[in-house]
Amino acid sequence: MQQKHKDMKKSSFDRNLTLQDESRATIQILRHGAYSLDLADFNLSLIKSIVHHSLSS
Repeated sequence: MQQKHKDMKKSSFDRNLTLQDESRATIQILRHGAYSLDLADFNLSLIKSIVHHSLSS
């Protein structure tokens, strides 16, 4: 049971790192103004939270 919990925590941690990397990449793209992104299908509250955490880490 403990191993499953550790695996879930690691999986969640890895997913968070991936989201932060993707957010950082998005920020760089937007800073350079080279691309147009359609974020209509994204949860903007989640994106805002990810960007905030990404910039503060």
